[in-house]
Amino acid sequence: MNSYEYATLLNEQALGDYWVKHAKDPDIKTWDDFVRKRDANWRTDGSINFSDNDLRYFQNAHTPTLANGERNPWYDPYFHPDTDWKKMLFRDATSTSQANVNMRGGSKSMRYFVSLGYLNQDGLFRTDYMAYDKDMQFNKKRYNLRGNLDFDVTEDFKIELNLGTQFVTIGGMDNDAYIWEKGFYGLFQ
Repeated sequence: MNSYEYATLLNEQALGDYWVKHAKDPDIKTWDDFVRKRDANWRTDGSINFSDNDLRYFQNAHTPTLANGERNPWYDPYFHPDTDWKKMLFRDATSTSQANVNMRGGSKSMRYFVSLGYLNQDGLFRTDYMAYDKDMQFNKKRYNLRGNLDFDVTEDFKIELNLGTQFVTIGGMDNDAYIWEKGFYGLFQ
């Protein structure tokens, strides 16, 4: 989504918000009353919106000169740039992989179940422009283990042992430890 499309959507949202706030105002008796009041006030009602001139600047963000070679008066790359923030901040795709292995067995008086799991997740934020891009990219690795043992000691006495644990490592810019270790602590070294 480019800046022009984004600004247009914000204006449409401001129009919709105006309807929600003022549809039941006592001075509105007909639809024409509402349209008259909306057109006169929606830009000053406190919502974020862009003027028609702003929209024209955004629309011309990639056109510095006109077809006849003259300077485009609606070209303003400094105050009306065309930045696709979604593309600039987020990667197109990221990987996640997960594997689980389960084993089950036993005899008449003893049963067991063991489960091993692995998860690997990468982050969705684009970090290739950062100084330590590999260190800043979010990543998560999780190993989990679960074991269940059931013993039938007698017909009326049974013992169950259920154990589970997981080991998780999280790295990247979402990791609080990274901030303290590299950022804050680094100031005093």
